[in-house]
Amino acid sequence: ATVKANYQIGYIENRDFRFDPFRIKNFISLLKFEIIRNGNGLVEEEPETSKTNPPTPVATSNPMLQNPEATTTAPSTPTAPTTTTPETPKPTTTTSTETNSSKDSKRIFMENEIKNLSSKVNFDYYLQGSFGMSDNGSILDRNFTTLIFLDVHDKTGKLVKSVSYTQDSKNFSDADDLKQASISLVDKIMKKSENK
Repeated sequence: ATVKANYQIGYIENRDFRFDPFRIKNFISLLKFEIIRNGNGLVEEEPETSKTNPPTPVATSNPMLQNPEATTTAPSTPTAPTTTTPETPKPTTTTSTETNSSKDSKRIFMENEIKNLSSKVNFDYYLQGSFGMSDNGSILDRNFTTLIFLDVHDKTGKLVKSVSYTQDSKNFSDADDLKQASISLVDKIMKKSENK
């Protein structure tokens, strides 16, 4: 079966009133699942990181296993190169570039940044947005409001569509409500790309 389109999921800002980090991770996982279930491909960020440092893929994924000294010793310390092979500085630089690029992806990208990214990573559409959840009402009469916004950008970085999902519920259930949200959002996103 041919893949309809390749998607990359960028930064989704967490605006959860309890700031539950797992809720947004679960939502992103469900979103990925729905995108694939609809016959599309997913492009992860990893290929870009490995392209910058092809000789040491092991060091990129887990620098501590390969060389524990790289993380404990500062790069300027002269003792590190003498105790091990000249490879020592490599994991240290790998680690610093990796943290820079992961810090970089932890924000909403501008049009030109998405365009630059598409030249390195092969995607048709780039998704980014926000996930918000608020709790209004009294303790006895709780009401949870979920607001999710996703912007769909094409390869050139141009915003081609914005989709949103809103839900009010008395008792929010992570599994059911997040699944419903991802199904609804992916459905709205696909409608646009099929019309093109």
